[in-house]
Amino acid sequence: MNLILYLCCLAKLILARECSCSSPPRTQSPVVSNSAAVGKRGLAYNEAYLANNFLKQGLKCSWAYNWDSSDNGLLKGVEFVPMLWGQKTVPQFQKNINYDSLREKKYKYILGFNEPDHPSQANMPVEEAVDAHIVYLDKYANVTLLSSPAVTSDEGGGPQDRGLDWLRKFLDLCDRRGCNVDFCAVHWYGNTTQADNLFSFLRDAHSTCPGKPIWLTEFNATGSSAEVSSFLRKVLPVLDGLDFIQRYAWFMATTGNLLESPDTLSEYGRVYATL
Repeated sequence: MNLILYLCCLAKLILARECSCSSPPRTQSPVVSNSAAVGKRGLAYNEAYLANNFLKQGLKCSWAYNWDSSDNGLLKGVEFVPMLWGQKTVPQFQKNINYDSLREKKYKYILGFNEPDHPSQANMPVEEAVDAHIVYLDKYANVTLLSSPAVTSDEGGGPQDRGLDWLRKFLDLCDRRGCNVDFCAVHWYGNTTQADNLFSFLRDAHSTCPGKPIWLTEFNATGSSAEVSSFLRKVLPVLDGLDFIQRYAWFMATTGNLLESPDTLSEYGRVYATL
């Protein structure tokens, strides 16, 4: 090999080596994407063994929550979403939820207060709820996504703000105080003839929370087993198709509801589990 050819080959080798050396990767933001890695349909439960019995018989539910900050024995492989129910559950929440547990358990979301607009539930004025959100939840905004408090579908009329009116005031004050809300949670209850009312309420919720996904974390309709089955066959495909609905969960995984007995799905439980 003559000297000129040798020098040309050497130059190519050096250039190739330099090109193959990539720059150090940039530090990735810990903020989780709003796109869910699992399906929309979820399960609300109190007793984990009943939830597990349901989940073993249906493939459509991929996440669950229990109004608590610990899953209490939920099946592995099902995404659990912890909740700060209200002021009285703060000590338990602080015991279970911290930066280490969020990363270790890979929690992507935290649900906020449960029906602060309802006297028998979290029952929190807007200002108190915003204060508590800032103190107990906002600090985790860089490692997980945070919900608004979950409000009822009540329209109010009394001395206390209810439903979407309460949520609207919460979001306004939260925005002015600079706190973080990534998605909005709502509840709806009615009867099996009111599917259109459900969809109208969800559209109103979406308007109340512009630019944010909606989680329907409780919904239920009264009626016979056959009527509830028909209701679910009508609404589930619509919920699956609405792009602003990110998650939803029927109330709830217990006997006399989604389960007929601890080991057997009810008629409409089978619809919810498989449709």
